[in-house]
Amino acid sequence: MKPWKEEKNAPATGQLLCQLADMADSDVFELTLAPESKYPFRLFIHKQEGHYRCFMNRCPHFGIPLNMQPRQLFSTDKKQFICSTHYARFNFHDGFCTEGPCEGSSLEVIPIETRNAAIYVAATAGSGH
Repeated sequence: MKPWKEEKNAPATGQLLCQLADMADSDVFELTLAPESKYPFRLFIHKQEGHYRCFMNRCPHFGIPLNMQPRQLFSTDKKQFICSTHYARFNFHDGFCTEGPCEGSSLEVIPIETRNAAIYVAATAGSGH
């Protein structure tokens, strides 16, 4: 699979993704760019304890979105993300797969930054809060 930046319809550096007010703590904001395209680009932003992290919504095992239903990205104990197809589990803080067919691999991190009460795609990792 290609790195997220090389995917069709990937967001550009500086692109607005969402407003901070769009997210509750311990929740996710999902976004699909070019949803009518043959190649929609899916991502999600997770907010936990005031920190935001953004991942491409693509399981490293099979290249499909983690969820089939909106906002259904959490394991039953709500301590990890889970792939609804093969039940792989991923850490919130780094997207690392701890269990399942893609154990040892990771979700792709999309670097973000917060400014003006909004979240934007950052040029490099480590810019988010």
